[in-house]
Amino acid sequence: MDKDNLENEIKIELENIERLLNEAKGLLEKANNEPGFIETRAAGSILHDFYCGIEKIFEETPTWQWLLENCSNNAISWRL
Repeated sequence: MDKDNLENEIKIELENIERLLNEAKGLLEKANNEPGFIETRAAGSILHDFYCGIEKIFEETPTWQWLLENCSNNAISWRL
């Protein structure tokens, strides 16, 4: 992936993460002191999407690709 495409992909993911943060703020504003099942599941879904977005950014960066290709350390390769 060339630099321009990489920058564009990262920009898209950062925009998605910003959207997720706004969704989380909205959820927190509507939640009562004791969130119920639906609020808890919604928060878990937002957290999962956030993690996946961050993971996508790391997977697309050249340094991360180099680590995956050149390190046999289980701490790095466990996710494959």
